[in-house]
Amino acid sequence: MALVFISDPLKMTLLVGLSNFKDQYTTDYAPMFAAILMATIPTITVCATFSKRIMSGMAEGAIKG
Repeated sequence: MALVFISDPLKMTLLVGLSNFKDQYTTDYAPMFAAILMATIPTITVCATFSKRIMSGMAEGAIKG
């Protein structure tokens, strides 16, 4: 869906940008894996840093009262 609605290369989503590494008959795996790694490192870092706060927020959201 994002590929249909967004034509500007500067506004592409991550998955649409990763699909640029794939041609009709070949796939450039090394740059694609590097891009995947660069995309997941910040997410893992934020989750590891704020894991205690994330868990407490989930517990507070689960308790109604």
